[in-house]
Amino acid sequence: MKKHLEHVKPYTPEALAMVPLGRVKFLRTFLPWQILRFLAINLKMTRLILRSHR
Repeated sequence: MKKHLEHVKPYTPEALAMVPLGRVKFLRTFLPWQILRFLAINLKMTRLILRSHR
């Protein structure tokens, strides 16, 4: 068993959950990436709302 999962008991819901590693963990905590994603998602939502008002 991997070191970061040693405290999890087998066959419990916690054992089946995905654990973010490496790049995923970095992107989730990297503020410039979070700002970029926030802007991209808001742009998509704005376009969707504007299209629905036509």
